[in-house]
Amino acid sequence: MKLTDEIKAALGKVDAEHSDGPGLSDREWTRRIKEELGAMGKHKGYYAYGLKGAPEHCDDGEFMFDLCWLDYGQGDTWLKRIPMAMECEWRSADDIDDDFLKLVVTRADLKVMIFGAQTHAQFDEIVKRLRQWKEAFEAGSPNDEFLLCGWCGDTRAFKFHTIP
Repeated sequence: MKLTDEIKAALGKVDAEHSDGPGLSDREWTRRIKEELGAMGKHKGYYAYGLKGAPEHCDDGEFMFDLCWLDYGQGDTWLKRIPMAMECEWRSADDIDDDFLKLVVTRADLKVMIFGAQTHAQFDEIVKRLRQWKEAFEAGSPNDEFLLCGWCGDTRAFKFHTIP
């Protein structure tokens, strides 16, 4: 299964666990997402950074991003690559932009942006703006891959968009 599909499934799982009960706070949503994706990274053999004091999910607290997986190679102490970097922002468009720009400038293999949108139309507006940020960055690579994940309030579900 492709990594983007695995991440979509993991977010669907978190969403399904909490869609019937009382709504989670932004902080609780972010923690559950970090737990799920952190555990996924550890299962793949990476060091996951995003939650301190949750060794079943992450190796340590945040490192540069809300969550990231680091690959040190087998038996090596030098960082080889960042297979995945994630930012999660539930507030304003400006805050979403600020967090997304961290992803634009990183050299992670996959850059995941999770955000809240009130409607599908707002999701589409946010995606359009984030694509503009990505395209404006001259030092980007044509191989950059982004997964945009918006939780839409009107359908109470995630909607996804990939920027190749």
